[in-house]
Amino acid sequence: MYYWQNFSKIEGSDKKRLGVKFLAETVKINSEFVTLGQLLQMIDVVSTGGMAKAYLSENTIYVNGEQDNRRGKKLRNGDVVLVPGIGKVKIEQGK
Repeated sequence: MYYWQNFSKIEGSDKKRLGVKFLAETVKINSEFVTLGQLLQMIDVVSTGGMAKAYLSENTIYVNGEQDNRRGKKLRNGDVVLVPGIGKVKIEQGK
């Protein structure tokens, strides 16, 4: 299942054709927490920790409705992260 503001009804083959990045509604983690920088890498917004630092200094990210640009912010089960222009992700504890 994918989340993207006005494009939520776009079919699978059209997603690649349109070149739009879609995020899964949930990201499962196997540890107690994941940092905001690690999450940005997991969802392919950035590819390295250094890029995450630069991205966070130039962009506004919301964690549970509050602005937070700390790369080391610990995200735990139930946290919701909004990356404006890209999508929203909920953190879930994996098994």
